[in-house]
Amino acid sequence: MDLMGNLFLKKVKFLNKYKVEVKLKGEFEKLSSREKQIVAAIIKEERVTDIAFALGLKMNTISTVKKNIYYKLKVHSDIGIYRLAVKEGVIKI
Repeated sequence: MDLMGNLFLKKVKFLNKYKVEVKLKGEFEKLSSREKQIVAAIIKEERVTDIAFALGLKMNTISTVKKNIYYKLKVHSDIGIYRLAVKEGVIKI
């Protein structure tokens, strides 16, 4: 399979992985479906470049969406998202 075919398959697998989103509840319910998809990817430790590629968006767009997520959830970083996810029972330690 050629490079474009591999990239396409990678994109499809990524989208399918986050199509059924992590069950986000509590504070996460106020997010849009796209924001929830990005939060699920952040929780799964996906890189911004991979998220952007898979969703067909620019990295700057993902960064802007992340800032909006931080604002809505009243956190300041990805670590804040992890903490909130643990608090809300999305992630179990």
